[in-house]
Amino acid sequence: MQDMRFPNRILLLMGIFFSCVELFAQKTPSKMFCKLSGPEKIWVVFHPFIAKKTWKITEQARMETKSLLLDPRLDGDEDGGQLDAFRHAFWMASLSQKICWRKALKLGIAHEKGNYRKFKKYLLEDNSLADSMATVMDLFNNAFGIELSRNKPNFASDSLRETLILSILKGDLRIIWKNEDGNSLNCEGDLLKDNKEQIIWKSDRCLVPSDRKRKPTD
Repeated sequence: MQDMRFPNRILLLMGIFFSCVELFAQKTPSKMFCKLSGPEKIWVVFHPFIAKKTWKITEQARMETKSLLLDPRLDGDEDGGQLDAFRHAFWMASLSQKICWRKALKLGIAHEKGNYRKFKKYLLEDNSLADSMATVMDLFNNAFGIELSRNKPNFASDSLRETLILSILKGDLRIIWKNEDGNSLNCEGDLLKDNKEQIIWKSDRCLVPSDRKRKPTD
């Protein structure tokens, strides 16, 4: 007799998936779910009841980051710079407080898997093409945010923001090393071509502590 358990599981997962799509679309902007990468959509499928909360926290992290664009303490760089590091750490710390750090960690990993898929299709992520060092940077800063929240689970947003800024200025997070013109460098300080021209995943860009000063332009 044919074992029907496997097909039934597929049908069950499909039912859950489409139910989540409908739930997520109803409670958040309808285009949001469609814009998610495949790994992120799978995360939503298995966490349908916290999807809306997660989306709100994600938007809050983006707004907090935008509010620091003109803060003179930071470099204003959302693509591999201190603001990029801030966004990921703030996002993961906030998620860890609201939905459990393990779920936040899995979402962060799913996001980076999605970035790799975007790279293979030559799709931009936050106005730039992802590469291997951007992924390493994001995962490091994600882990920092999670650990920060685990050590102090009752951070208010203002307190979390200031704590992360101080951590960035102390060099506790990671950024991509650049020159004063905003161009990426390798660890010897040599100028690299823009990744949009190279279209190479394995990057020679250099990951440095978040307090590293930019190299003067030659």
